[in-house]
Amino acid sequence: MKKILILLVLVLLPFILNSQTLEEIEREANPEYTYVQDNSEFAQLLRNMTAARKSGNTELFNSFLNELNTKYSNHPNVKITPPMPENRDVFIPVQVSEKLKEINSLPDWANGENRIFGRTVGTSSVGNPNSYNRMIRLETDTIGNLFAGFLNGNKDTLFFYKSTNRGVSWTLINALYSGSAYYYYSFDFALTDTTGGFKIGMVVSIAPSATPYAGTIYYADMLPDGTGFAPSTVDVPVSGRGHIGPVICTDGYSWSPGSTYWYIAYSNCDASTGATSFVPVAYTPNWGSTWVRDTARSSYNDYELDIDYNFDADTLYVLLTNNLTTTNENLRIRRIALGDWGTNVAWSQFNPASTSVPEFNGSMAVNRKTNAMVVTYTATESSNNNILYSYTPAGIMNQWVVGNTLSNQANSETRSHIQSNPQQSGSFRVAYVSTGTSFDTVIYMNTFDVASGFSARTVVSRVNQSTGVLAPAVTGYMFNGTSAGAGVIYAGNGPTNIWYNGSDITTETKNITTTVPDKFELSQNYPNPFNPSTKISFAIPQNNRVVIKIYNTLGKEVSEIVNDNFNAGTYEVTFDASNLTSGVYFYKITSGNFTDTKKMLFIK
Repeated sequence: MKKILILLVLVLLPFILNSQTLEEIEREANPEYTYVQDNSEFAQLLRNMTAARKSGNTELFNSFLNELNTKYSNHPNVKITPPMPENRDVFIPVQVSEKLKEINSLPDWANGENRIFGRTVGTSSVGNPNSYNRMIRLETDTIGNLFAGFLNGNKDTLFFYKSTNRGVSWTLINALYSGSAYYYYSFDFALTDTTGGFKIGMVVSIAPSATPYAGTIYYADMLPDGTGFAPSTVDVPVSGRGHIGPVICTDGYSWSPGSTYWYIAYSNCDASTGATSFVPVAYTPNWGSTWVRDTARSSYNDYELDIDYNFDADTLYVLLTNNLTTTNENLRIRRIALGDWGTNVAWSQFNPASTSVPEFNGSMAVNRKTNAMVVTYTATESSNNNILYSYTPAGIMNQWVVGNTLSNQANSETRSHIQSNPQQSGSFRVAYVSTGTSFDTVIYMNTFDVASGFSARTVVSRVNQSTGVLAPAVTGYMFNGTSAGAGVIYAGNGPTNIWYNGSDITTETKNITTTVPDKFELSQNYPNPFNPSTKISFAIPQNNRVVIKIYNTLGKEVSEIVNDNFNAGTYEVTFDASNLTSGVYFYKITSGNFTDTKKMLFIK
């Protein structure tokens, strides 16, 4: 009889559990939201400070900020953070040997990718349920300087490199030691893009090596050459808890340096298991000295965070993944207007995927010129991982178009990263990996109109294999404020080495006529000779795939500038040869049975 009862319980257990969790699953996915304005003095002060900043009244803004620092310094949602002492034992700038610097300057463009770093790279960190894989970052400023951040193999040193020539060469600008018996769980950084200059802001989680989830959150900023490093402690966990997976963004492109805010989010987790209980968020209105805190969401295991800001709506967005249903991870966006910050109750939710299959590894970007917003993510469909994306063309939450396919090849694709250059209206660039047995391949795609989809699929890791555990990072840039480009960095197989490729992904294809041509044609490039860029036109009389490749005089392929499906029409592609040597090159078009080759001359 006892065996029969046990068997009955085992048979009924799935139904019992499902009936217990259906209500909770619905509440997580579609929480009730009723906006109630907080009219406390504290909330009114935050609204006044936000309005003063929006109006450009610096004197009034500083007055409200001073009141916040003096009157509410002990408020639970305000933290005053003095600079860390010089004799601290964590988060320390260190000198790096000349040998390491020498390795980083090795040119490798002849092989297709340029090596930034020639040592073992920090791998993913433990996570619940997924390992944290966003351990390398790439950013740019408005004049096209590139900045790369990543960890060494021991994950005790955070490196920052800078390139002023589109990734051809890289200079180490800072190396930050976690401290003895500590390691970096993860980090993120961003650049202010202000009219008064640039600054790098970063957020890190540093944990004891013996308790990898017990991270403390630190913020720091520094100048673009690595000097002026100024760290502060944001959040120390209580016993048994930890802070992990921090992300950061800035609204600096839209504000003057004095009014720039930095925003961060991170997961508050169990220090033993890594399971999250809530997602703290905070912003600093004065470069890390004061933090105004809030909670994006509580009660769920939320992880794989991302964060971005919308200027027109003056709204912050936090993207997260949760696994309330362990077999069906889901993406959520939490959002709040800055005028409602600090009250813990004004956050609303949108589900950017809403599929019946697992969604994870989300990445989010907002275009500052159009307010268009895109989320890319991995979806497991029929046991195969594909890259999907959802978007809203003007940042309006009830105009989302969800579940669009970015790539669904036969092999699994995952670990996407999307970015939008604030100087280019409507532009979005994405990098992701196509998985293999022993290594992965990094892929790049872009769009200048998200409603029309992504194109220009390009293999980034052509020679140097990619790791199978870390996500690549992508950025778009405007070199000297005029020449558009893009770059991707990724960790090599191992993970060992950090590779950059930007030489053959800086193209943009435009339809230049409204009439349908009557034949295939490849036109002579113009100008010719050229330095550093030239335009190549081609015509196709029917819908077809077009591939255009660049070859040197030895017949070696040096770039693939077009590889995509096009409707019948005449198109123009801009080719930038900045990273090639002077000389004669040939460009070849293939479309169906049509091929043609022409010669061009590049003179630096």
